[in-house]
Formats: sequence, C-alpha cells, structure tokens
Amino acid sequence: MKTLLAALSLLGFGGAFLALQADDRPAPKMPDASTAESELNQAMKLQHFRLVGNVHCKSHVYPVSIVTSDWTMTLTFPNEGMKYVVCLGPDKKSAQKIGPGGAHDLTPDEFRQHILDTDITFEDLSLSFTLWPCKGDITEDSIKTLPAWLFTVTRPEGTPSNYGKVKLWMSSQFHGLLRVDCCDNQDNVVKRWEINDVSETKNGYTLKELMVNTMIPGRNISSSQTFIDISSSEKLP
Repeated sequence: MKTLLAALSLLGFGGAFLALQADDRPAPKMPDASTAESELNQAMKLQHFRLVGNVHCKSHVYPVSIVTSDWTMTLTFPNEGMKYVVCLGPDKKSAQKIGPGGAHDLTPDEFRQHILDTDITFEDLSLSFTLWPCKGDITEDSIKTLPAWLFTVTRPEGTPSNYGKVKLWMSSQFHGLLRVDCCDNQDNVVKRWEINDVSETKNGYTLKELMVNTMIPGRNISSSQTFIDISSSEKLP
C-alpha cells in the first residue's frame, strides 16, 4: 500500500496532501485517537520534491514553485517576489515570510492571515490543528469511495486560531488527509479542503489538484474557492 506524506495540508498544501510514498505495512485496524493523530503527523514528513504550478483564486492566478523536504515546505511566488517557509513538524507548526526586506517569523496573528488574496491561511497550510486533542470517537466513513477514518480535534483553550474545531478524514489506506472541514465555535463549517486529483510518477505520487473552499456558515455552499494546480514535479536529490 502507499502512505500519503505531508502535503501541501489541510489539511499538505500543508503536509498531509503533497506526496505519496510506497509502504509495505499491512492495512491497520481502526486506531485509537492517539494513534490516529500520531500516524497523521508522521505522514507530514515530506519527500524531497519540487512541484511547479499555479494557485487560482477569485481575482488572480499566481505561478508557484513548491519545494518539500522533511518537515518543511517552501512556496515561492516569483511574480510577487515572495517566499514562504512553512514548518510541518510533529510538535511544532510555524511559518516564515521572506521578501525584499529580508526574513520575518510570523506572529500568531499573522499566522492566521491569508496568503496573498487566496482562501488559504498559514494556519491552514501548516495543518497546525493536527496538534489539537481528539474529541470523541473515531468512526469509519468514505470520501469519493475511498475508505477513511473520521475524527474531530478541538482547539485547546487559549490557542489562537480561526477555528473552534476541525473534522479530519484520514485515509485508512494511505494515512493521509482526504478532506478537512474547519468549523467555527458554533460548529458551522467555514473552510473545506479536498484533494481533487493526484499524479503518479516513478518516485510515487504527488498532488495534482487541491481545492480549498471558504464556506458560508450554516450552509453547505462556498462563498469563494482557491485551487492549487500542479503541472510538473521533480524528485530532488
């Protein structure tokens, strides 16, 4: 079977969405909460790849280059002269902005802001909510016919975040995220991440298209969308 490695997340994009790697372990049984969160965070260790494509949002199309390696993901927007380095570590999520004025570690408030005018925040990209405690039982579900484990994590008191809780659908085959629903404090879905397509390469699988929807609270309708569309990938030494 194959194990989904951290992504471009959220939910890989943030760690758990970007790259797949061969894994011969037998299919696991239903995990407990601690095991599920551990599996997901370990799946965020990235292969060394360069992905090239575009970020499509409501008003712009941004060319982007994404380099992944171990626990970091570096996004370069050449037309904007900006670079963002996101840490996907199993015990720490952070981001750094590098521009004409030099490097700047993002503050907690900046971490919750949108990247350019997309629907994606740095919090989303790092999948920082995967460090939150699991609430309730893990259940079996499916996303686009793929079997999944569904569990919910809840924001610890005092933790800065745009969300109150997050529902995570983790592939029971690949151990990576298939879908993420980010909810407000009233349990309304306000952000949804889904993988639309992946590409097979001689080195495994990489993300081809990821969709991020900003949702209208209380309704299953998006108010805006951002797509990450990968046109080429290269395995780096």
